[in-house]
Amino acid sequence: MIHAETISSRAANPPLPIRMSLRVVFLIAAAACLSGFAEKEVEDARDAFRSCLQDDVKGKIALRIDPGDFALSVRGACAREADRFIDAFVDYMSARFPTIDAADHIAKAREALDGWRTEAARSYVESLRRSGQ
Repeated sequence: MIHAETISSRAANPPLPIRMSLRVVFLIAAAACLSGFAEKEVEDARDAFRSCLQDDVKGKIALRIDPGDFALSVRGACAREADRFIDAFVDYMSARFPTIDAADHIAKAREALDGWRTEAARSYVESLRRSGQ
């Protein structure tokens, strides 16, 4: 005869194979949720950085500063947004590709930032050209 204590202890402590499979299912579900969250965080950080650069371009067009000076100023612009992007990108890539060194992920994030900064400088020069300077 099985006593009530035995039933409750079995419910609280399932056999090892069941506990292991529950852990695996939980870890897979958690990883899937975090991956989607991290991807969204990277997209949000990217959008925030690019928006900040666009605002910087608009502000500098009104000042009509020299394109060379603008290229230098854009290097230091949006530092908080750049840091947020690098952090989010490295976290996301490290989770997806754990065998790749974080320094490689940081380098890729910085390449993306430099590309967007170059694009902003080009946009600034084009805007000056269109406005007649």
